[in-house]
Amino acid sequence: MFKKYIKSNFLKNILILISSAGLAQLIPFLVLPILQKYFYSPENFGLLSVYVSISLMFVKFSTFSYEFAIVNQKSEKHALEIFYGTVQILFITTILISLLIVGMYFFVKNNFYIQKLGIYSFLIPVTVFNFGFYQILRYWFNWKKEFLKIGKSMIFKSISAESLKLIQGFLKFTSVGLIIGRVFGEIISFLFLLFSFLKKDYSKLKKIKQKDIYSILKINYKFPAYTMPSGLKGTLLNVILISLFAKYFGMGKAGLIGISVSYISVAFGIISQSFSQVFYSKINELDDSQLFNILKKNVLFLFVISIFVTIFIQLIPNLFVVRLLGNKWIEFMPVLKLLIFAVSISFISSSVSFIYIRVNKQKEMLFFDIFHLLLVTSFIIFGYYKTNDFMQTLMYYVTAQVIYYSLAIFLSFYFVKKVK
Repeated sequence: MFKKYIKSNFLKNILILISSAGLAQLIPFLVLPILQKYFYSPENFGLLSVYVSISLMFVKFSTFSYEFAIVNQKSEKHALEIFYGTVQILFITTILISLLIVGMYFFVKNNFYIQKLGIYSFLIPVTVFNFGFYQILRYWFNWKKEFLKIGKSMIFKSISAESLKLIQGFLKFTSVGLIIGRVFGEIISFLFLLFSFLKKDYSKLKKIKQKDIYSILKINYKFPAYTMPSGLKGTLLNVILISLFAKYFGMGKAGLIGISVSYISVAFGIISQSFSQVFYSKINELDDSQLFNILKKNVLFLFVISIFVTIFIQLIPNLFVVRLLGNKWIEFMPVLKLLIFAVSISFISSSVSFIYIRVNKQKEMLFFDIFHLLLVTSFIIFGYYKTNDFMQTLMYYVTAQVIYYSLAIFLSFYFVKKVK
């Protein structure tokens, strides 16, 4: 079975994306220690975490999650209709989000996010449009199985973003250098996929009729009705996590969480993003009777990886990092070693989460996601008022995450078995 698995196109496509994503993640991994030691403080990374969490929440709303429906389509015509309709939605929502940001900036200045981000709040609509459009293009090329192109876009994003962060660090633009660098990387990756689309596929849009777009969007109503709220939950959790810890313990502590997640993303993000893209494509090709076996096989595969990474991180000496980065990062490794337990279980569940879409359980998962939101929020607040301690409150957050994602993995098998 494993021999067949190793030789399959499924694994080949995963490896294409992993190798590309690996290089894309290796660049910031090598640059991060330089940024930490010489240019940017935990507070700077805290500001970046606030920006990323709030902007990605708007990104999830901006497309109504219709980009996921592209991969489900059997014909190119229908895939293009979903693509075109999602782009139209993105244009409208970006305008609405821009108006919201302007209104909040001028009339609700006591808002936490406006106070922290200031004038750089206006970069949020830029991220929404560029990253939202990038996601639509990414799923289009996923449908076409052009995974190498997706991988290249990741590499260009990392090179451009990290280069600009370094340049701004040298120029002492440390207050917003991390945010500007990230936005620049998003623009570059978007333009790369956009030019590829314009070159090969743009002419096909001329045959698409608006009435057909309305019809197919209506047929795929479950994505905005259930998948979008579920995606919003994930980004809203990040907003709550960063906001509450910034409020309770200061921007520096929020920055420690943000930078820890950045490092963990090198370990898990490479595989998770690549795996989930190919996994989603694969399960849409399989009969219902085949889903349970592929889910079981891949959850086991992901579990082994998560155990290995978790053990490796626990073995890194705390003092090694302090000597490397300086005393201002003395709490970095304890935070990282604690967060890895939450991220590792999340990695397994999130990597196969497209299975809920495949078996049409978006509605059920929406209610479960609401439970997740309430669980994590209540654990953080309870942890703070009970202990008034940063690390112990973080422990409560990690516990809530482990409980939820363990249940989510169980539910994935339960739903697939019912379908089988």
